Amino acid sequence: MQPNSADSSGDSFGRKTKTWSVCRILLAAVAAMALCFVAAYVIGYWRQASVLNAEIAAIRARGEPVRFAELAPLPGDENQARGDRLSAALEKLKPLDHELIIALHGETLPDVADFSPFQPVLDANRDHLDEIIQICREGDCRFRYDFVRTIPFDIPLPGVQKVDDVRYLIVADVLRLLAASEGDLAAARICDFLLIASVLRHDPFYVSQLARFRHEETALNLLERLLAADCVSPEQLDAIDRSLQATEAGCRLGPTVRGERAATMSNIECLGRPEMGELLDSLAALTYDGQGQKLVFDAYWKNRWWGSWLYAPFRMKEQTFMLGALSQAVEIVDEPGPEATAELAAEDSRFESVRREYPICSIFMTGRTKLRETVLAHRQRLIAARLAIQAIRYRSKNGGLPESLAEFAETTKVPVTGLRSGKPLSYEINEQGFAIYDQGEDDSPWGRFAVEPRHADKAADESAPD
Repeated sequence: MQPNSADSSGDSFGRKTKTWSVCRILLAAVAAMALCFVAAYVIGYWRQASVLNAEIAAIRARGEPVRFAELAPLPGDENQARGDRLSAALEKLKPLDHELIIALHGETLPDVADFSPFQPVLDANRDHLDEIIQICREGDCRFRYDFVRTIPFDIPLPGVQKVDDVRYLIVADVLRLLAASEGDLAAARICDFLLIASVLRHDPFYVSQLARFRHEETALNLLERLLAADCVSPEQLDAIDRSLQATEAGCRLGPTVRGERAATMSNIECLGRPEMGELLDSLAALTYDGQGQKLVFDAYWKNRWWGSWLYAPFRMKEQTFMLGALSQAVEIVDEPGPEATAELAAEDSRFESVRREYPICSIFMTGRTKLRETVLAHRQRLIAARLAIQAIRYRSKNGGLPESLAEFAETTKVPVTGLRSGKPLSYEINEQGFAIYDQGEDDSPWGRFAVEPRHADKAADESAPD
């Protein structure tokens, strides 16, 4: 018996209807999920944008920069024009002798008795060095950077390298003058060195400030040796004291943290660009926390993902976190005392606990506690150097060193309270001379400045004829 064709057609139509109903249900489910995703994305985007805009408004209300382009000086800025002249003068420096760099490289100053190998390099650059010093004496200088078109963390810093070349020249010249017992000329050169290093204080980069502090630390090492030689006139002591006071007054990290905050904001906004992929790829070889852990994996794809519209709400969340954290750091980074130290350490610990939630910030934000410790120790050493000059003046007037800092603390405006401990500075007299310092961890000397005649005696012995 043959099946009814009408029944077969009906069954086929029923199956098609059921299949179409299932497809419609699936399509409706997908559409509902897409609609929920879009709604969640819009709500998340709107919320994060509102929070971010509120943080930006608070920064702008304080008159502070938000993005890197806002750090650019105004057209016709005199400091910028003077910085251009300084850059041109630095370019005139003759190449340094390799032996000079090797001899003077490092934190410890060498005891050089024979300067004849370095004399040609010093003579070739003397006029250029005088030109550089004269420009710096005219006023503040600012090196020129591309604040608009360049990714901030990828900007070259040729001025930092050139100032480093000046460091070698001045150190060699000061050591030469000390060997010749030309104390006043050596003192004047140290003041020039502090002045040249100060041009970096306008750079909105941590690396520039760390280079500046390194140069100023070298100047303090030279000053220790100069004061130990006891061949400086009272007039030059006054000049050095004024230079130290100006240097310490300008030794603040707040402006640099604001600059780094603006640079980081612009870097995050540049994510997705090919240049940022290259930058992240160059960071892939770096490690953090000494754990051998790569800072950036799969830099190319992370750059594409972090810069995509899908990641936008999370990107704004990271921007908000970064702006808030660095704004708080601005408030306390230059504050002395153990309370500020504990507060900043707590903030760094909080960031470490949520680091995985902020992968972009983990790359661009550095530990602020260690940086603050470095700067405060440097400031403390500058203050201790000023107190050492006061002690030497006291010795010249009274025939001996004071028994304590309190003996001249009332007659000077130099603070005698430690920046780290918040306690009175330690003043130690020994057979080699004296030292002034604050108490660090485990009561170790911190920000120590020492005047020890053994340096001068050793140099004199080496330079004496056989």
